[in-house]
Amino acid sequence: MKGALVFITVFVVFLIATLGYPDLPPAKAVYGLLGVPETDYPVLGIGATLLTESIINGAIYGVIAWAIFTFGTRAMSGK
Repeated sequence: MKGALVFITVFVVFLIATLGYPDLPPAKAVYGLLGVPETDYPVLGIGATLLTESIINGAIYGVIAWAIFTFGTRAMSGK
């Protein structure tokens, strides 16, 4: 359960950070690999491409933080 809280927290932080600083890697590279055309169509007042890149960054960094937390906790507990 704590791992889910870590993931959600990091996801939201990086989602907001990417909205403020769109050049935060690796979202642009992943978005380019998907082959989806860029668009400025607004979704909730935010460009669709920027929103998608923000979600990608949040998910990537959230998974990394979750993995570090989970394996770090297991290593500390000796399991």
